[in-house]
Amino acid sequence: MAMVTQLVGFILLVIGTGTWLYVGLSEVTALIPAALGLLLLAAGNLAERREALRMHAMHVALLVALLGLAGTAPTALGTGAMGGASDTAQIEAVLTAIALLVYLGIGVRSFVVARRRRR
Repeated sequence: MAMVTQLVGFILLVIGTGTWLYVGLSEVTALIPAALGLLLLAAGNLAERREALRMHAMHVALLVALLGLAGTAPTALGTGAMGGASDTAQIEAVLTAIALLVYLGIGVRSFVVARRRRR
C-alpha cells in the first residue's frame, strides 16, 4: 500500500505542477493537487521506511485523500464556490478527484483485507 500511496502522490504532483506550468505560473491554487501529492509521498515514504508507523502513516494518507476529495469534488462537479471555474481548473479538479477516489477505494479495501487477516 505504501508504493500505491507514493504512486498516487507522484500523479497528483504531476497534475498540480503541470497545471501550474500550463496556466503560466499565475494561479497558485493550481498547486493544491501537488501539495496533496507531497503529503501522500511523505506518508508513503514513512510507511515504507518505518514498519512501526506503517498503519498510522496509511491512515493519515487516506485522511489526506478524503479531505482532498471533499475539497476538489465540488469544483469537479461544477457546483463549488468557484461556480465559474475555468475549464483548466475543472479538468484539474476532475483528474485530482478521480485519482483520490481510486486511491480511497484501494486503501479501504486494503484495510478490510488487513483486518480480516488479523482475526
